[in-house]
Amino acid sequence: MTRSFLIGLLAILSLSACDPRFTYESNLSAREIQSLAGRWEGQSGIAWSDDKDCPQFYVWTFRVANGNVEGDVVDRATPNAPHTKFTTFLDYDGSIAATARPGGRDTLVRGAFQRDSFVGEAKSKACSYRLRLRRAASS
Repeated sequence: MTRSFLIGLLAILSLSACDPRFTYESNLSAREIQSLAGRWEGQSGIAWSDDKDCPQFYVWTFRVANGNVEGDVVDRATPNAPHTKFTTFLDYDGSIAATARPGGRDTLVRGAFQRDSFVGEAKSKACSYRLRLRRAASS
């Protein structure tokens, strides 16, 4: 019985790794990925926290050009504080993965661009955020 349970558990865990809700990718063509160039703006809200000092919201700006993404993030409560900046590349499927340090916390930023939005997450050891950005009007 224990063996059957372990095999069943292993099967469930391996199938859950394929769940598309936990992967960030888009269905953009190569030409559409080239059209992502410009400025993207949005914010993230806290999804989970193990630390009372995690800010509730961050404001995010991405600048996409030549396959690169320059990111800028700041706590919405203190917009005049120094901004955290990071750089990464745009993957072939329209996704990104980067490390940023807002508030001095190592944070993994992952997500994917769609035609008119970016959806992703930012996770550190103590805080987790859901991101949503839209193309800026001036892009």
